[in-house]
Amino acid sequence: MSNGDGMKSMPYHIAEGDMELMKIRCSAAVARTAATKHSRCVVRWGISLAMVASVLLAFVVVNRFVLPNRYELFIEQLADMPEDVLYDMSVDVIEYEEDMTLL
Repeated sequence: MSNGDGMKSMPYHIAEGDMELMKIRCSAAVARTAATKHSRCVVRWGISLAMVASVLLAFVVVNRFVLPNRYELFIEQLADMPEDVLYDMSVDVIEYEEDMTLL
């Protein structure tokens, strides 16, 4: 396949403006792929944050309403405790009043 001036011709024909159209379509495809990756990342983060929030909510609900109140349980145990044990506990607090970490 050659034309009259000795140059080989291409085995295909490209119409006027097809190269520019191809560049535009390629740029659009790259932009669409980047946007899809970004939206997938946003969806993954959203699902992860929703899971963390639901686990924290479940933890709070279980601790607040299902498990017994630890402070009330402690107060009940203090009511049943002998006075000499309470005295020994308070002596430690009075003795180390300036540094409560030694208890």
